[in-house]
Amino acid sequence: MQKKRKENIYIRILKYANEKGEFVENELLNDLDLNLNQNEKDFVINKIFRKSDLLCNIGRTKITESGSESIWIVSEEGTFKLLKYKELEEARESSKQAMRFAIFALLISSVLALSSIIIQIFYPILLNIEQFNKLIEIITIK
Repeated sequence: MQKKRKENIYIRILKYANEKGEFVENELLNDLDLNLNQNEKDFVINKIFRKSDLLCNIGRTKITESGSESIWIVSEEGTFKLLKYKELEEARESSKQAMRFAIFALLISSVLALSSIIIQIFYPILLNIEQFNKLIEIITIK
């Protein structure tokens, strides 16, 4: 069972903005389905749109049902932060895969070591007297 990590609201907004290109505030809040009350929406709009460097206003407006709204895009800073996040996710996945390979390699080496011990116990190497004498002779020469 794979755990689904809950993404940070900043990451969700950056992903949305990157995929969408241009958007207006209400469009983003509605499309992301963040389930925020009005105070939380105001906080997100104030914190992310007005006081962060993740998004930038391109100086154009769009007429919507709620009036004229500014059009936003991902800023350079937001793009770089999103790329860093994606690299982090890829690094985590690579780390998990490396761990699986390491565990598999340890299991294989354990099975081989155990097999070698079992073979030595149940099938010992028997030397006749001539082979034994040659072995002793080789050892004493060195």
